[in-house]
Parts: sequence; C-alpha cells; structure tokens
Amino acid sequence: GNCISPCKNDVEILYVAPSALATASGASPNDPVTFTELQRRLHQLRGNLIVRFLAGSYDLRRSLTIPKAPKRGYIILENFDGEVVFGGPSRFRSHDAKFAAVRLEGGDFLLRNISVRNVGACVSVPKGGEANNVRIENFKAREVHDCILVDRYAARKADDWSIRNLDVRGYYRVGIRLSGVDTRNIEIDGIHLDGANPAGVNACHVGGVQLYEGVSKVHIRNATIKNNVGRCEKYAQGDGIEADDKSGAPHHIRIENTTIENARDGALDLKARSVELSNIRVLKGPKSRYGFRFWNHRGYSCKDCQIEDIDGAMIFAQDASVIFENSYFGSKGRLC
Repeated sequence: GNCISPCKNDVEILYVAPSALATASGASPNDPVTFTELQRRLHQLRGNLIVRFLAGSYDLRRSLTIPKAPKRGYIILENFDGEVVFGGPSRFRSHDAKFAAVRLEGGDFLLRNISVRNVGACVSVPKGGEANNVRIENFKAREVHDCILVDRYAARKADDWSIRNLDVRGYYRVGIRLSGVDTRNIEIDGIHLDGANPAGVNACHVGGVQLYEGVSKVHIRNATIKNNVGRCEKYAQGDGIEADDKSGAPHHIRIENTTIENARDGALDLKARSVELSNIRVLKGPKSRYGFRFWNHRGYSCKDCQIEDIDGAMIFAQDASVIFENSYFGSKGRLC
C-alpha cells in the first residue's frame, strides 16, 4: 500500500515558490517551479511526491486540486523554510466551495505547516471525491467562509482522516463540517475554532463543528471552540458542536477534553446515536442560550462535564435519555 511518508526509494521532491522561472525544474530550492506548474505535474503524477513550498504568500487564482489516487502514489504538501500562506480573493461572506485552497478529488494525502486566508474553504472534498487516508497537521486559517468541508447533498468519500493542531479564526459559516455515510473514522485532535471575525458578522447557522447525514466514528478531543453567534432575523442560531439527524443520524461520536464558549444556540446541540462525552466544559458568553441540547435518541452519556452559569437552560433533552456522571452545573441556570 501507500506509505504515510513516501517510501524512501520511490519519491520525488518538488520545490515551489510564489514566483519562478517558466523553465525551472523544481529539483532544488534554488530552482523552484510555479504554483501553476505544480498543478500540471500533480495531474501527471504516477509515484509518490513531496511538495515543499518556499516561504511567502501564494496568490491563488484557482484551487490546488489533488487528483484521484489509483494512478498515483502518496502526496505531501509542506512548508520548506518559513511561513507559507495561500491567499485567495476576499470571499469571506460568499459561499464558493469550488474555490477551496486545496480541493481533494482523491486521498492518500498529507498537508502540514501551511496557512490560508480569504478563501471559500481551506480544504474541501467535491462531489464524487474519494478522499480516503488524509492527514492535516499544523494548519492555520484566517478570515475564511468555511475551513474543513466535506459537504452535504452529494456522494463523497472521506474515510480515515486525522486533523491535528488546526487553528481557525474568523470563519463566517463553519470551522469543520463532516457529512455523509461514507465519511467515517475521523480523528480530530488539538483544534482551536473561533468564529469571531473582523466584520463582526457571522452566517445565521454558524457552527464550530457540524456533523450531518450519517457521518460516523468521529473522535474529537483537546478542542477549544468559541464565538459561534449567528446573525438571524428570527431565532438566533449558532452552535459549538452540532450533530443533525435529518438525513441520517450521525453515530459513534466521542468528544472529550473540550471547552466551548459563547455559542448562541447550544454549546452542544446533538441529534445523534451512540454519543460519549467526557471532560466537557461549557463557559458562559454574552450571547449564550443553552449548554447541552439532546434530541431524538437514547444513550447519550457525559462524564466529568461542567457548565458555567448561563442565562438560559443548562440542559435541554427532548425524546432523549442522558446519563451524567461526576458532573457539575452552575447555580443560576435552569434544567428542563
């Protein structure tokens, strides 16, 4: 099979710079190729490839598309000698999932030590994508519409992902959205998601992490999620972590060592099966309404969970059963 780090004797290393000569080979840091040339070579790739970006800002005119994997090897994108920023046109409030910094038609892919700014999405899987075996590490995003996006309403595959040390600040719609029955086995560790942005405005249904359409086997840990406050004309929205069962219930969800602050609707708003929570802290914010919201399913559990005093209900359960163990709730809120 493919190597998580390409096999030593079967790997090409390609250097890329924000500007370069058209005749460059990319074989060394002193002879890098352009972003456009990188895209061409990706579609011709047959073996394993490490792409090393020289420091600087890369002005994206289109997404960097990772092609499907059967005819190629493993691909690594990483920085080489300093901060690397992929920047797009200002699309902060406009949903343009086609303009993702990285578009994963295929998997067997590692992205690390890269930053993005002003794009429709950081990393997306398009309709028909088969993005299995994906690693995203030490990744930063600022002022984006969405960041990690495996979206709804179309067939996509996203199996065996690891997202580690993800820092997203100033998103308009969502930090991470995972959707579909073929999206599963997702490890999310060490993330910081902050919806507060320079414009001071979010989408109505803003969220830190959103789980939809039967996604399964998702493990979230060591997370900080805050400032998900939707701008809506009627009922105010905005959740820290949301799981919705309209088109298939998400299931086998584990969330641990997570702090959620200032979510307008619910810190956790869950309609899912087989949900285990542990060491969850819900902190009050100026716009907080609910702590935990549980719906439609039995068997939710929460161990070592804490909720600060909030103005609304700390725990809301409808057609659901929840077991709390060794958990603490503030004195001023209400249970219902």
